[in-house]
Amino acid sequence: MSWAVLALLSAVALAASDGFAKSLSANFDFWRTTAQRHFFAVPLLAAVLLFTSPVSLGGEFWRTLALLLPLEVAAAFLYVYSISISPLSLSLPFLSFTPVFMIFTSRAVLGETLSARGILGICLVVSGAYVLHLGRGARFMDPFKSLVRNRGSLGMLAVAALYSMTSVLGKKAALVSGAVFFGAFYFVVLGFVIPLTAVLLGKLKPADVVNTRPAAIMSGLMLGLMGLLHFLAITRGEAAYVVSVKRMSALFGVLIGAVAFGERFWGYRMFGAALMVAGAALVSTA
Repeated sequence: MSWAVLALLSAVALAASDGFAKSLSANFDFWRTTAQRHFFAVPLLAAVLLFTSPVSLGGEFWRTLALLLPLEVAAAFLYVYSISISPLSLSLPFLSFTPVFMIFTSRAVLGETLSARGILGICLVVSGAYVLHLGRGARFMDPFKSLVRNRGSLGMLAVAALYSMTSVLGKKAALVSGAVFFGAFYFVVLGFVIPLTAVLLGKLKPADVVNTRPAAIMSGLMLGLMGLLHFLAITRGEAAYVVSVKRMSALFGVLIGAVAFGERFWGYRMFGAALMVAGAALVSTA
């Protein structure tokens, strides 16, 4: 199976995970939802680990993991901080910039070079995702204007930069240890580290993590599936290309919102969707 198909399936799984998580938002805050969805990814991936062995777990693997985990945890909780102090329409659009940062981080860490066609495709995907994340009535430049006065917008841009590093470091570790093994291993580790961090910060009690609803379990299962598909894709294609196609999760998320939650598919979102589809087509053929 090609990296583009795997990345697209990863995007579908991520959008499904987000959809199940969204259904919990009326009862749980973001801290609890984030902890639960990671925790309930563990059973599926632990089962995968029982039937998978690593290619290698040498010094390079552990050094990469030691760099990767603090960045991943920092990004997860900076995300929470950013959306808690800022309107979503001013902060979330900046999350779409991860593939742009990866044009540079993938070259620095992995030595990957991208074609002009691929870079154009990335820019179209990012532009489309940016538009999809704008709130109704927001103007295109509003999030950029907010950077100088809104810490949430600046924080989310930092999250995008952190994810550009975790994506390339994750690929490096997966190439050393094996895509399926690392996808399972890494999300099992996150399934314990992220809830534990929330508990140590006083945001949750241990019972908050395990006392849950079926939607949280489904969100975790879809997140675990996304992790496996992501690392299978990223070890077969250039990291920036894979993550840009994976950003199609924003489009799938909007469609899920329209079908499951009755959210309106506003006209500007049609434009954003068209940009994303065109960009993904360019990237997948670069």
